[in-house]
Amino acid sequence: MLWSAPSPDGLSAIYSDHVNLAEWRRDLPLPLLNYAYDLAHQFPGYTLQQQLPASVDEAQLLTHLPVTDKDHDGHRLNFARDLCVLCDMYACLFDLEVIGLRLSVLNKAMCPRFHVDQIVCRMICTYLGEGTEWLPEHAVNRQALGHAHNSETSVQTHREAETQQLAHGSVALLKGEKWPGNAGRGIVHRSPAVASGQTRLVVTLDPVA
Repeated sequence: MLWSAPSPDGLSAIYSDHVNLAEWRRDLPLPLLNYAYDLAHQFPGYTLQQQLPASVDEAQLLTHLPVTDKDHDGHRLNFARDLCVLCDMYACLFDLEVIGLRLSVLNKAMCPRFHVDQIVCRMICTYLGEGTEWLPEHAVNRQALGHAHNSETSVQTHREAETQQLAHGSVALLKGEKWPGNAGRGIVHRSPAVASGQTRLVVTLDPVA
């Protein structure tokens, strides 16, 4: 079940047994949109993959973020601050000391098939482009997970007409298979297709053992 709210407090609903996906709906301010656009178009293929302390601050993140040609108004600093907010929220929710951050510019679907994550819980936010797609439980055929579509097999596909999508800018928590008591019930999701000439900028946060 999805729990969606217009404030970050709604993310704590992920601790409810019946909730597999919690979403904080938000509109991104212009400085974040501007930096996301400039980063994606000036640094195609850019990926930042870093283990960060839960106490990470904007100064630390700034050392990892590229300086864009058009950053004359501190948009890069605003972006770093927003990443810090997400890291802080994620660390507080799950009592983490270290966070695995991945920030990627994508021109194709990174995980195009519906799947579940073999982790406890992931935070995801799409700063630019289409948001992550997911399926409600009644539309899922878990036997089809991991199989390519093949009309000659007996494995039925999911009811993809019922595919839902996270909003651009929203912050979401996706409960995985390793959440205690959630084996066989992780949220089924995939990366959206990326149209020719389009780009996505996505950040994910994962726990680090």
